[in-house]
Amino acid sequence: MIIQEKESYFRQLIAEYKFTQLADEVSELLNTTHWDAHNLDWRMQCFQFYFEAYQKVADSKNMARIAVQMQDIIEVHDSEISSEMLSKTLISIATVKISQYEFTEGKQYIGKAIGLIDPEQFPDLAGKAYILLGSMYYNQGEYEKAEKEYELSLKHFIKSNNPGNIGTSYVYLGMMKFELGNYEDSLKQYRMGELFCIEADNQASLSSIYNNAGNVYKELGDFSSALTSYQKGLDICSKINRKSTMATLFINMGNIQFSLEYYENANEYFEQATKIHNELGNESLVGHCYLHLGSSYFMMRDYEKAELHYNLALKIFSEKDDEVNMMSCYQSIGELHLARTEYEQAFEYFTKVLDFFTSKHQYSQRINILYNLGLLFAEFREADPKKEKALDYLQKAMEAASKEQKKMDMMRIYKTLSGLYAELSSWENAYKAYDQYHLLNDEIVGNTVRNQAEIIDRNRRLAEYEKMHQIEKAAAAEQKKLLINLLPHEIAERMLKGEHRIADEEESVSIFFSDIIGFTAIAKNYSPANLLSELDEYFSIYDTLASKHGIEKIKTIGDAYMAVCGIPKKVEDHALRMANFAKDIVKATKEFTFNGHHIEIRIGIHSGPVIAGVIGLQKFAYDLWGDAVNIASRLESTGKPNAIHISNDFLVSLAKQMGEQPATVSMGETMLKNRGAMQTFLLQMD
Repeated sequence: MIIQEKESYFRQLIAEYKFTQLADEVSELLNTTHWDAHNLDWRMQCFQFYFEAYQKVADSKNMARIAVQMQDIIEVHDSEISSEMLSKTLISIATVKISQYEFTEGKQYIGKAIGLIDPEQFPDLAGKAYILLGSMYYNQGEYEKAEKEYELSLKHFIKSNNPGNIGTSYVYLGMMKFELGNYEDSLKQYRMGELFCIEADNQASLSSIYNNAGNVYKELGDFSSALTSYQKGLDICSKINRKSTMATLFINMGNIQFSLEYYENANEYFEQATKIHNELGNESLVGHCYLHLGSSYFMMRDYEKAELHYNLALKIFSEKDDEVNMMSCYQSIGELHLARTEYEQAFEYFTKVLDFFTSKHQYSQRINILYNLGLLFAEFREADPKKEKALDYLQKAMEAASKEQKKMDMMRIYKTLSGLYAELSSWENAYKAYDQYHLLNDEIVGNTVRNQAEIIDRNRRLAEYEKMHQIEKAAAAEQKKLLINLLPHEIAERMLKGEHRIADEEESVSIFFSDIIGFTAIAKNYSPANLLSELDEYFSIYDTLASKHGIEKIKTIGDAYMAVCGIPKKVEDHALRMANFAKDIVKATKEFTFNGHHIEIRIGIHSGPVIAGVIGLQKFAYDLWGDAVNIASRLESTGKPNAIHISNDFLVSLAKQMGEQPATVSMGETMLKNRGAMQTFLLQMD
């Protein structure tokens, strides 16, 4: 087979994602061919195929091995190799150096490559060099420099009029904006990349773009759009048999389920990804799958299975001498020890990871580990000395996050700092930290809201496609499950059947509001993580009782809980069901404690007419409107501790449905905000 035919054959193997076969065949060719000065360029091209085969499956150990072989050849024969081929080789070697955090050497190799490249003759090759240089700065957290290099790559790709490569530059720019927390700008870059990849009919890059865009939607909390984007990527991967990216999409779809706390569902996706990577022989990526599986088991508190999968991942990365991913395993294992209150072991693992990334000058990687060390010392009960140490670590984490402009990290650190300052009775600092948390939250979420219309208009074709097919895609197994979990069952079924505008009116329903008395003061005494855990446990009791009595939960707002009975499913005994539900809530609350401390609640219930429906085009929400909702809310705010404050309208409905007058205590006329005086009662417990 002549060289041209062989080269075409190797490129076909890449197109068919047969990377293991490519590596085997190229390795055999390199070992069995007689190489001399006449076929030196072809030899280096074979090494390029060899390198790419392992690069596609993220096998860093073999990439490094091949880079050393190429390095040995060019040290002897660099003057005999063409400038184009030598530049390609230098870029490959630089790729490995940068992945190993050897940035100084990596930059030197890129500089040599750029010096050899005639950008007018080889603009695509110049563009690839600048992309790699941008990635180096990106990994160092120097985002302004990275952006300039990515823009230079775009400039060179535009010269060559290569739409596929132009799209690639936009993707890298989008990734950088994403890391900065500039989610709208990130989406703009991905959408531009999409247009060029569509023009180039580059289906593989398109699937990656949809994957990356899905990650942006996920960070915005718009899980519906994230799933839609992931599904588009998955559809392409299925069509072109791009299994590796398909596995990545399964991981990301699993992460959505993970975020929704559907850990068993998440594991199903992670197992699918593991199976694919095992079939492809992608050991490193199997290791990443094990890490994800371990995290799911960790959240399910199945610490034995979590430890098993963390160790499986560690074994893979250790055998490949992949220190960076070994550190990810150590960090996860450290978090496992922390959950088991094995503080000395946790500290040992965390400091090992911290020392590694500090030695590599990889400061952005230190943020999460510094944060974990802060959490570790915050858990000690000995107060001041340990808490002060926790404060020191959290402040260092904040310094690193601020330097890197990691806004999402800054948000969670500010929130944790606020709780820790409160435990130290440093109220002014607690307030400032909490205020900074809200400012960042408003900045990110506020920009999202303000620019939503502009984004949709700019990407009209894509937005219309997503809108038209959103419900159809939701009918797919996992998306259907998600829709049913987000909305009342009856409403979800109507939407799945194609009903797009849902607005119902009901003349008589019962509306329930409750909140925890003195919650702001309670919150000051707990760390955010502990507080959220307690709230989750408490409201899970509500959800269980709501299911028992046929009550529809509408939403939780902080420490408040809103529910209704009689819509969307019409029932004639809605007041009776709601009364029994409220009584059970009072009983359960008296038995519940926040870290050993009892709490008190207020409850307000009213019966009347409402309008109910689904709002939103992407993030669906089922909600209620009407004066009856406002009255129920006012009854709650004017209620008594651990008592059920009801209106006369509710009492009339309840008496009718019971067939007798329920036991109540009259409150006389109660002044309700914006409503004036109203006859109200306290419903007596059985």
